[in-house]
Amino acid sequence: MTLNLLGMVSETGASYRSAGSCLTATRMAVDDVNKCDTVLKDYDLVYKWIDSKCDPGTALDRMFRHLYHDPPYIMLLGAACSVATEATAQVSYFWNLTQVSYESSSPVLSNRARFPRFFRLYPPDQKLNIARIALMKYFNWTMVATINEAREYFSAVIGDFVQRLEGTGTTVISQEIFVNEPYSRVQNLKRRDARIIITAMYEDMARETLCAAFKIGLYGPHIVWMFTGWFSKTFWKEDLDRLDCNEEEMATAVEGAILTGAVFMNPVEERGAANITAKEFEILYKNNSLYDKKWASTDTIAPFCYDHIWVSSMALDCADKQLRENGYNKTLDGFTYSDVVIGDIVFNCMSNISFTGVSGRLSFRNSSDPDRSVDIERIQDGDRIKIALYRQDVADKHFEWVPGALRWTSKSICTSNY
Repeated sequence: MTLNLLGMVSETGASYRSAGSCLTATRMAVDDVNKCDTVLKDYDLVYKWIDSKCDPGTALDRMFRHLYHDPPYIMLLGAACSVATEATAQVSYFWNLTQVSYESSSPVLSNRARFPRFFRLYPPDQKLNIARIALMKYFNWTMVATINEAREYFSAVIGDFVQRLEGTGTTVISQEIFVNEPYSRVQNLKRRDARIIITAMYEDMARETLCAAFKIGLYGPHIVWMFTGWFSKTFWKEDLDRLDCNEEEMATAVEGAILTGAVFMNPVEERGAANITAKEFEILYKNNSLYDKKWASTDTIAPFCYDHIWVSSMALDCADKQLRENGYNKTLDGFTYSDVVIGDIVFNCMSNISFTGVSGRLSFRNSSDPDRSVDIERIQDGDRIKIALYRQDVADKHFEWVPGALRWTSKSICTSNY
């Protein structure tokens, strides 16, 4: 018996591309589930994917075509980019589909009324704001500026950040928003003497912002740009043919930037649902016949892509058992988009998932958003270096600093009241 999964990845498009890395890990997971004799043992998973292009219109159009013309899919997976996920997750439930994203981090997606059957493995970006504010407090940074791309997703992230700052004694000296090009907004930041700058944007616009910063001189040891950690590993080096800056200039502008993002790989060497540890997964992934080093810049997302197949499979296995136990005269492979019974059971099973995977531990029992620790990285000498882990997955939230990893070229930034 066959269960069809429809996935959405970002293969093309300017904003973000991670399909190569994600599809390798996803196909590994599908093969592993199909070989497993304890999860969905009477079924074979079939995974089909579409390129969302990191664009809401494209994602919707292609999703509709497959839902109307293909045999029924029992779950919708993805997308990577939040804008594509938002567009699809607010309508996919009309087909009685549960949707699971491996990466989307928009705060908007936490709205259960708007996205009633949506789950994600990656925590929303507003949970990264907690770590950012803790970092500012740690270094006694009391003035900050923000700049974001004019999308609902990024405006929500910045709005949450500013709201959380209330009552902390920190002053927001400038809030800049741009639509197509950030140059004039970056000029405003310099005029306001911004030193600590929180950003919210896709990585193509982050490159534009850094190029603008180089052109006007808003960089150096007294400037801290703060980006999201889900950017590709060397995002400032990618697609430079679209910019009026070369690699050396971009490296100069980005030096010292801080990135905050969810921990992608389980820091604990433990065997979870797939019976492999994080280190074992990494070896298997990089030795897989589908792996290509040209995707290395987005390899960090692979554990989430692997785990989202296992999480979905466990929810489907739970649903299959409930159908049998409750005496329903139907099986999962008979699902149609009008089947409210199976649709509801799959959703309820996903709502009660508690899971350990190669990306770490997660549970959906409290909400659609998992809590995860936050990696703090800094670009030093052209490399992304992990300097700390912010443990917000525990009651006593705290930093775990990597000894000797943080190197300041000027001591003033870490002791300033700026």
